Amino acid sequence: MEPKSLVEIGVILRPHGVHGEVLIRPYNPDTEAIAEGVTVFLCAQGQQDQCMVITRAKKVQKGIIVRLEGVKDRDQATMLRGSKVFVRREDLKPLEEGEFYLCDIVGACVKSPSGKRIGTVKGFLKGATEIMIVEGDGEEVLVPLVEGFVLQVSKEFVLVDDSMLEMV
Repeated sequence: MEPKSLVEIGVILRPHGVHGEVLIRPYNPDTEAIAEGVTVFLCAQGQQDQCMVITRAKKVQKGIIVRLEGVKDRDQATMLRGSKVFVRREDLKPLEEGEFYLCDIVGACVKSPSGKRIGTVKGFLKGATEIMIVEGDGEEVLVPLVEGFVLQVSKEFVLVDDSMLEMV
């Protein structure tokens, strides 16, 4: 499957209980993509990617408790710990005006309103808010993905207020 046809939506934190359920931390707490009947793709370092169907999903304070088809006990669930969770892009609800998926701007040029190139989006960190990792001129710049720092986002470029960056 094409990498851009899958969207990373969360990570498996740990097993839950003894019947093979897992706790998923979704990157978007309001996601509707982690639900019964949805096919997910699991990717864990050092393991073969797996395709599984969610047979049960329940939102809890720390994430979503999920039962996956074929995972019968805690030992099998433990093997999934740390797996990144992906879904097909077409299984996600359509984006509203001004919305975007973080994976869509990885590799985009980051520039200031004056056109000065700051760097390239390399990835994200999760904190109280999403933090964009921008690599440029041999150093990394961390940019909070919030209004005021980020002025405009498209698949080609991200416009940031570079005067605000000096305060970070």
